[in-house]
This record gives sequence, structure tokens and C-alpha cells, in this order.
Amino acid sequence: MSASVVPPPPTAPTVTPAAPTSAGQPKKFELPEPIKKLLKLINEKIVHSRSFEKLAKKIFAEADIDGSGELDEAELYACVLLIYDHLNARLPTHVPAPTRARVTALMKKYDANRD
Repeated sequence: MSASVVPPPPTAPTVTPAAPTSAGQPKKFELPEPIKKLLKLINEKIVHSRSFEKLAKKIFAEADIDGSGELDEAELYACVLLIYDHLNARLPTHVPAPTRARVTALMKKYDANRD
């Protein structure tokens, strides 16, 4: 990735609790524009690249401790941490990895057959 493509690191956004709307529901949180641009860059230039696919396969193989070809909850979380570690080493700003509880919740939500 060339340096000219990477935007300058965004300043940390100030997050304040959302004010309720007239319906009593909090307003949806909007990401600051620099964060949106960074996420778009990550999606377009990194996640959908051949090098990222190769990295993901390598990390999957490392995390699949039992060699089953499938990741259990602990293996999946290790995989997520390794990917975030790799990305953060190359990004102009630090992107925090999700918590284990968040990864577990997503796994339960999307792994319908629990295999």
C-alpha cells in the first residue's frame, strides 16, 4: 500500500450519550468521517486483497489447533486476535479487537448448526 493512499490518522472522536428522539429511542451513533474513510480503505484495499486472503488462510491454519478444518470458540477468538494484530501493525491508527464475549455472541448468532 502506498503512503499516498493512507489518510492521516483520525483524531479520537468524542462520544457522548445519544439524546433520545421524540419517540424515546436513542439516535443512531454516526461514526466521524475520518473513521468512515479509514474503514472504507480497510475494506477496499486490505480485506478484499489476495494478500489478506493468504494471511487469513495462514492464520486459520495456525488457529485450528486440532486440525479439524473448523474453528471452535477459543480457536476463532485466537484467529480474530491474530488478524487484528496483523492489521494494527500496518495501519496508521490502532483498531481495537472485539472482546471475547462479542466474538462468542457473534459465533452463537451466525453458527446456526453449532459445528
